[in-house]
Parts: sequence; structure tokens; C-alpha cells
Amino acid sequence: WSEVGRGSRFFVNVALGAEKTTGARFTTSRNSGELQSLAGLVVLLIENDLELRRAMCLLLEKWDISVLDVGNGQEAMELLAEIEMAPDAMLVDYQLEADADGLEVIDRVKDAYGDLPSRLITANRSTNLRKECAVRGVELLNKPIDARSLQRFLSEAAGVRRER
Repeated sequence: WSEVGRGSRFFVNVALGAEKTTGARFTTSRNSGELQSLAGLVVLLIENDLELRRAMCLLLEKWDISVLDVGNGQEAMELLAEIEMAPDAMLVDYQLEADADGLEVIDRVKDAYGDLPSRLITANRSTNLRKECAVRGVELLNKPIDARSLQRFLSEAAGVRRER
């Protein structure tokens, strides 16, 4: 649901374990080699919706990912300066309250810490936003968030981290 001036809210549904089915299913099993490759990854999550931020943190931590979670771009820059390190990847909401939009925040973090793997999280499916993301080299992760797409992105980020 959406509220003018406050952004959109949504739910993330994630399977908690394997189910007996005849087709392939996504699970969050720690035995998966792909999930094990995520262990130790440090992800900066910038999301102004506290409930969604908590849900995302729970999912990422279940995958053994360390999460630096903040509510806006200013908090992100302050936290990164305080801990004196860059994250391995960023997940940034597009509509942030009283702050720059998510693309501007991604630009600021990249200016300070280098070209980090990033995804812009949004329910906005406009052509203009897609074009702006393409120009900046930022891919979209549409709401509702697909856990498999998120896992693929984080696996790619883990591969970049190993190459550094």
C-alpha cells in the first residue's frame, strides 16, 4: 500500500525451508553452496520503512550476511565513516524520506567508497526510472522483492569481493 509523502509498503514472502514438491523450489537452506558463498558478506541496507528494514535484515542475516542497516543516506554516510570501511554491496530504497532519492544516495556512497555492487529497491516501474538507472549503471530490484533475484545479486557481489 502507498501513502502520499511516505512511500510504499509491501511484504516479502520467503520460504523457510524445503518443501516436498515435484518441481524446483527456492529454499533458504544453509546447505546450499550458493548460500554458503554469501557468508561474511557485508551489505549496506538503506530503507526508511523500519518494518521492511527489519524483515530484510532477518532474511539477510539468515543467509549469514552482516547487515549495516540505516534509514537514509545521511545515516549511511555517517555509519560508513565511523566504521571506516566500505560494504561489499548496497541495497537502497528509491523513496527515502527527507533525503535524496536512492539513486542520489548510491552516487554519494560510490563517490566516497568506489564502485560497489548496488541494487535500487522500488515499486516504481516507470520507463524514466529504468532509463536513469541504466545511465548510472544501477539495476532495479522491484517490489515485491523476489528472494531468488536478491540471492543472485548477492552471489555476484560475493564473487566481486573475492576478486578484490
